[in-house]
Amino acid sequence: MRSYFQSFNILSEKELQLLNDLTTYRTLKKGAFLIREGDISKEVVFIRSGILRSFFTKPNGEEITYCLTFGNNLMTALSSLLEGKPTHENIQALTTLELEVVKKEDLFALSEQYFGWMKIFKVLVAQQYLELEQRMLDLQRLDAKSRYEKLIQDRKELVQHIPLKHLASFLNVTPRHLSRLRAEIS
Repeated sequence: MRSYFQSFNILSEKELQLLNDLTTYRTLKKGAFLIREGDISKEVVFIRSGILRSFFTKPNGEEITYCLTFGNNLMTALSSLLEGKPTHENIQALTTLELEVVKKEDLFALSEQYFGWMKIFKVLVAQQYLELEQRMLDLQRLDAKSRYEKLIQDRKELVQHIPLKHLASFLNVTPRHLSRLRAEIS
């Protein structure tokens, strides 16, 4: 996590060391939940390795995967973390994960006490907004084949670890359509 935050070129050595002192390590087994709908997010995790999926469940029980988060990224139920309200999403491990964890209270205290951490916090929230906007644009502008090609271009080595039904949901296609796309592209 240290190198991730260091890459922004915002934090001093002292500010980076504060993070080290507040970080704990955890593994999450495949299928386990980082957070479930109705819980309140109280931590931010850095994914050292593995894949998380974010999804919600429709009233008919269908799960809609709207986000896949790979290693070397931060993850949390952001709206719940910011508002302190129960989340409407589930975040589940698609593979076994190695995580570095920082508690919300510690992260917020850093951003209140250190200007560099306040800037980092703003940058991270802006990044989340931009990623969400790009995802919406891709769903609106790109056809299913283009969305799949974009995903495998960015994460080919990891896409194979995502179950077909979750990948199809993420791409907003049926599993059958995704199977045809995979055959066409291979």
